[in-house]
Amino acid sequence: MSVIWEEPIYRFVVGPHKGNGGAICGNDGGVWGRSETLDISFEEARACSRIFYHPTTALPFSLSGVSFEVKSISEDETVNWITAKSPKYKCGCTLVETGTGYVIGYYDSPITEEENLKATLQLARHVTERGY
Repeated sequence: MSVIWEEPIYRFVVGPHKGNGGAICGNDGGVWGRSETLDISFEEARACSRIFYHPTTALPFSLSGVSFEVKSISEDETVNWITAKSPKYKCGCTLVETGTGYVIGYYDSPITEEENLKATLQLARHVTERGY
């Protein structure tokens, strides 16, 4: 895990009206960087990367041991994103595909899905602009 990705994670997806945690991962399941509040395993990261291949038939997946179900999928052809909610808790996450991986934004209530999506898209743009 690289320290260079921690600063953008905290700048873009952690904070009021943004989210509670985040991560930047490669398509192979490698975790390039994450916030202290999102403990994502290699297996969880790899499962998340597979969701982009078949988002409409995606099975529930886990982050930090919490199960999530896909709620919505982007209809924008320029950016692939997925939002998911926990059926058990008042939390959710946003996954946004980048060139060689994807970013995750995690949130709890009272942060909304829309706020987290906006913040996670900004992190994805930052990562993509750096060639990843």
